[in-house]
Amino acid sequence: MKKGEMWARRIISSLLLLAVLAGLIWLLVWVWGYLSEKMGADDAPQSQSSEAESLEIPTCDPDSLEAKIVAKPTKPEVGEGSELTVTIVNSGAKDCQVEAKDLSVQMIEGDEVIWSPVACTDSWDRTLLLSSKLTWTGKLNWDGKVYSDCEPVAYSDEDDLFADTGMYRVYVRYANEDLPRPLYLEVK
Repeated sequence: MKKGEMWARRIISSLLLLAVLAGLIWLLVWVWGYLSEKMGADDAPQSQSSEAESLEIPTCDPDSLEAKIVAKPTKPEVGEGSELTVTIVNSGAKDCQVEAKDLSVQMIEGDEVIWSPVACTDSWDRTLLLSSKLTWTGKLNWDGKVYSDCEPVAYSDEDDLFADTGMYRVYVRYANEDLPRPLYLEVK
């Protein structure tokens, strides 16, 4: 090979290599721009409204709520009381809201309500936003006494403010309906 031919081959090879590199760089810039444009379109606001839109969350339907009540201790002695854990579940398909104070927790013996603390408890004064299948849990402490309008009253004896031995039903009412799954609490 002659010396002149080698230089010509080197120049042609170098130019081809530069052309391939320039093509690759152009391709990368084009792909980057394309992807940025596609991703930017997904992030763009859907509405050009200058006013904030309000989101209306419907009130929960009683049929879409379930309540679970757990007591500790499960079988209290007379005068001992019990801590109640109340769990509310939105079993419906749509998100909804409920005022916690509208969930009336009641303890009854026969037809007589002996304890209904929600109206007497400030911690239940809140709005619950329940997504579908989401739960909310609150605690209430029953001191074993019988109440009427947030005040302890004598139940069986003049001096006795405590509930007698027996079986008591604890349940949650919402919109004038008893929610499923009450708790039966036995006082010994």
